[in-house]
Amino acid sequence: MSNPIDVSIIIVNYNTFALTCACVDSIIANTREARYEIIIVDNASSEGDPDQFVQRYPDIKLIRNTTNVGFGIANNQGMAVAKGTYFLLINSDCYLLNNAIDLALQFALQRPDTKVFGATLLNEDGSDQASHYPPVKITLYSPIRSVLLVNPIAGRIIRSSPLKQPPGIGGLYGAYVWLHRSVYESVGGFDPDFFMYCEDTEWFRKRIARSFKIEICEEARICHLGGRSSALSVVSPQNVLSFYLYWYKIGKPHFWIYTVGSIFNVIFIWMCLPFMSKKERRRNIIYTKCVMRFLPKILFDIPRYDNRFASREAPLRVD
Repeated sequence: MSNPIDVSIIIVNYNTFALTCACVDSIIANTREARYEIIIVDNASSEGDPDQFVQRYPDIKLIRNTTNVGFGIANNQGMAVAKGTYFLLINSDCYLLNNAIDLALQFALQRPDTKVFGATLLNEDGSDQASHYPPVKITLYSPIRSVLLVNPIAGRIIRSSPLKQPPGIGGLYGAYVWLHRSVYESVGGFDPDFFMYCEDTEWFRKRIARSFKIEICEEARICHLGGRSSALSVVSPQNVLSFYLYWYKIGKPHFWIYTVGSIFNVIFIWMCLPFMSKKERRRNIIYTKCVMRFLPKILFDIPRYDNRFASREAPLRVD
């Protein structure tokens, strides 16, 4: 018997009621062929009662968290109860610009060997937005390059002379991810050790991309409003902290190379501050203060646990 639900659409909501409603409205208005269910996972939003979603959309599934469990765990909760053959993880600050879900389903059925794919992401003004990144061979040089990219001098040199990108897709950004149920059953969901940020990068680089081909359904067009679903600043403290955990998950040698390199980088950045523009100086001050603030967590808390999947007692998060 065929599955009566083609795709389970999972949206994580945290104080983005209006954005989430706009996302759901666009799905309902533009989807005619695909049989779908919508699962909203509310991360203990404080802006209103999540039951408003049920009142407005009686057919949705609503998961109410009593605390903010983070992006990855919330998506895992949605995937755990999803009934569809396919899962679509879509950010609350996205909305469909065409019949993207119908097109994605057609794309999936025509390419049964492609289990994971993204869509064309656009900014609100219609300009292109990155939806994916190239495959990367992780070596011990990789964390060194990550450190150098943050360096005010080396970073400019590296960005002005980018490496030749290998063919293919290494991973998708978390705003829109379409995957077959078998992918989730094979590699599991997001690592719950991440509270927010870098969980999608770890998911793809360490697990999904090693076993599954990734493509883009270019006909499916999605507007992603970007940072409006996150109240954090451009230099997010949580992002800075999660990136250390990411390297720890990739490998313990990678983590220590990145950690030692970033400490030396902080010293170098402080020496360069007088020569930076006001905007660049502000950004680098925020970054370096984050690193120094998190040193106890970086040096003692992260290495206290194994780097395997779900090893921590609780997600690593900013206090």
